[in-house]
Amino acid sequence: MKRLYRISKFLHKYSSLTLIVFLIWMSISGILMNHPELISGLSIPYKYLPDGYSAHNWARSTLNNVQFSNDDQKLAYIGGFEGVWKTTDAGVNFSSLNVDGLPDSRYYRRVKSMMLTDIEGKELLLAGTYGGLFAFDEQCKTWSNIKLGGKNSRITRILSFKDSLAVFTESDAYVSHAKLPLRFDKAKLIRLDDDNKLTMVEFMFNLHTGELWGLPGKLLFDVAGLILLFLSISGFFLWITPKKSVFKLKLLERYRKSRWTLYKFFTKYHLKLGIYSALILFIFGLTGFFMRPPMIAVIFGSDIDKSWILGMDKSNPWNHRIRNAMYDVSRDKFIIDTKDGYWVSDNGLRGFYTQQAPPAPIFAMGATVMETDYTGNHLLGSFAGLFKVDYSGKIVDVSTGKAPYKVTALRPGANLVTGYFATPDGEEFIATHFAGLIPVNKKASQSDKFLMPEHILNSAELPFWNFLFELHNGRIFQSILGPYHMLLIPLASLIFMILIITGVFDWFYRR
Repeated sequence: MKRLYRISKFLHKYSSLTLIVFLIWMSISGILMNHPELISGLSIPYKYLPDGYSAHNWARSTLNNVQFSNDDQKLAYIGGFEGVWKTTDAGVNFSSLNVDGLPDSRYYRRVKSMMLTDIEGKELLLAGTYGGLFAFDEQCKTWSNIKLGGKNSRITRILSFKDSLAVFTESDAYVSHAKLPLRFDKAKLIRLDDDNKLTMVEFMFNLHTGELWGLPGKLLFDVAGLILLFLSISGFFLWITPKKSVFKLKLLERYRKSRWTLYKFFTKYHLKLGIYSALILFIFGLTGFFMRPPMIAVIFGSDIDKSWILGMDKSNPWNHRIRNAMYDVSRDKFIIDTKDGYWVSDNGLRGFYTQQAPPAPIFAMGATVMETDYTGNHLLGSFAGLFKVDYSGKIVDVSTGKAPYKVTALRPGANLVTGYFATPDGEEFIATHFAGLIPVNKKASQSDKFLMPEHILNSAELPFWNFLFELHNGRIFQSILGPYHMLLIPLASLIFMILIITGVFDWFYRR
């Protein structure tokens, strides 16, 4: 047993030294990301970020929505993660509509969905952002906030159907008649064959943040994050001051009282807080291990029964799951893409929803494009690519004109699609994450429209929350590590679990 203790002590010491910087940035970034409202006003210009982080050519969702006016074909509105812009010359020049009423925060101002609709003979522009739903007043040049259910929720889609408007948030759908003033009421969406389960990907992500148990769970895991920060700092201090080191003796001679008190404090609470928080810290490591490629493939497609999760709010099966939606006017069906599948109504918005296999590949992060074209074909886009599905079920890759090749929910396509639009002149464009705007047809490839202006590119900034997210998942090191950056989080998580196990073993051995 003594030999095993020596091995355990060695592993605990050197695994902690390997991870100390990693654990400090993970604990700080994790706590801040759990509360985006605290950092929503902060952002970083793209020019200060590593190579590969650029908004050039409308990349990184700076453009993901374009709405054209029915009254003036040269008038269009552009929405994306840089807010809302307007063009009056069919996409040559752009002016900002990031004016009074729209959130000042770049985090909350990000546009996820837009709609330009005719109401009572006038066009009304609606923008669905991370900070809620907003309507633009063309005369006053201001935005007005439309609360849904008395609050501002992240909008995932705005749709028009029959004589009504439907707005989807991450958890609910709201409906209003298409007349002013708009008054949205919650629509009950009934799942016909809900199995009361969470996907393992959902479970791991929500467990990692504590969100599985709502705000109390997040706060508990925040405390664990603070403890992890303390353990990292105290552990490093204890390492540089071993019991018989010359360094420690000199400290005792010069600063005997203060430094010795600090040493005893760190020793006492490193052990106490470490053992008390060991379970949650191990959960951090275990869930982190499965949250990034390649290990996420191990849990993808499996699920867990909600009844096993004590204390979880199970009242709304759509809660924090809705990613996108569309309305098929020819079939009078609503289709909702969620974290746990592809749901289709039998009749209208309030019909019964059944889970079906998506007709085209949708990447694990969800559908970014869900549209119907003028012939009734479905357009489904995600990081797997953009696909057109006709009535017979035939699938065509829009960028190649051929059937999709080697595309799955876990394999990104050649184009990480974030948006799609067609101009009144017949030009078709795909918005992609890295390359930006890509022409689909010959007419678009010969067009000089929708080139990203320098003033928009130079003013583009990444919300600080997104920067922390890139840091937390290790993607920010891609320019240094190349494809091996994907191994950073799984390997570090594995070492961290060894660190926790050996720490617990050492504590019990000393007892």
